[in-house]
Amino acid sequence: MATLYWSSAASGGGDGSFGDPFTLTEAIDDANAETGGGNDYIGLDDGTYSRTATDTISVNCPVDNPHRFIGADSSGNPTIVELNPNGSLDETDMPLLSYSSGNGLSVTGNSNLIIGLQVEGDRSSALVSMNGNGSEATGLKVTNASTNANGVALQVSGHSSRACCCDLYQTGASGGAAAGVISGAHTNFIDCRATSTSGSAFYTAYNFGASTFTRCIGYGSGEHGLAVVTTNANGTVLVEGCTFYDNDGNAIDVSSSNIAVTKVKDSYLSGNGGYAADDNGASGLISLDNVRAHDNASGNWNLSTRALEVAIRLDETDSGAADQDFVDAAGLDFRLKPGSAAIHQTARGISIGASDPKPGGGARSYAFA
Repeated sequence: MATLYWSSAASGGGDGSFGDPFTLTEAIDDANAETGGGNDYIGLDDGTYSRTATDTISVNCPVDNPHRFIGADSSGNPTIVELNPNGSLDETDMPLLSYSSGNGLSVTGNSNLIIGLQVEGDRSSALVSMNGNGSEATGLKVTNASTNANGVALQVSGHSSRACCCDLYQTGASGGAAAGVISGAHTNFIDCRATSTSGSAFYTAYNFGASTFTRCIGYGSGEHGLAVVTTNANGTVLVEGCTFYDNDGNAIDVSSSNIAVTKVKDSYLSGNGGYAADDNGASGLISLDNVRAHDNASGNWNLSTRALEVAIRLDETDSGAADQDFVDAAGLDFRLKPGSAAIHQTARGISIGASDPKPGGGARSYAFA
């Protein structure tokens, strides 16, 4: 295993040492040539990298020995991926990859980790795509300004790949798709926030196994909080500990006739322009377990079949205040405030939604040594 460095100040021709770092292009080329995996490629500053072509990490690393691309400060200390108390991503010491129109970051190789980066651009597909199996995007802030109907901030499609602690923005004024997309088997979004100006916050499609959304927040989107368009009859979508608030469409929209079941557990669905959950007459079942739903414009449920429903939801009574349980929904702080009826209301002692209250603040940290 080697520790190598890249910097926005590098002029090219370096050996990857701290004193003579690679350019980002050289770091990626070096990683693609090192098939044994296990290298850390550390960005030495939080500078801006103007990228005029798509960057592709194509190397297939061993499952237990991935390459890691990690943001860092000027002293080479790796970024601590940290969620602020309100669930937003702390961007301190994160390099910014700024892509010209049509370009982005593509991870096609297996077992690669991308950690602590900001990525922005205008791409008519996924600005960041994790297509390799067993790969992971952690602590990314991704903003795609594309208005194309296929424009996506982050797409995870590799088998057993996942995104953790990512802030995702699809900001195109019209036509853009979802901010966060799952399109592979056994793929996960964990502790991620997403919003799309004209599409859905999250979207899952063409899944051949289980898609999981854990402690995720989908808010303020032009369509749905989560759109389930899975086309495989064996597909299962698990939504656990999530919050979907203030989306123009439904909190959860299931439009596939093939999905086996969408399981919604310990989640908070309020203030949306459509229903809390709508199966659109599809044959797939929606299972509801400990879900708080209220003040959705069309009502809470539009379900043609509810055979698997577990009826232990909390109060569904509309209050006229869709944000009544949040610390500061207008400020995008979706923590539950003290006294909320959604705090620790089950036999399991589980709160509803994406985050418990954290008196005095405090952040969740994910350090990479």
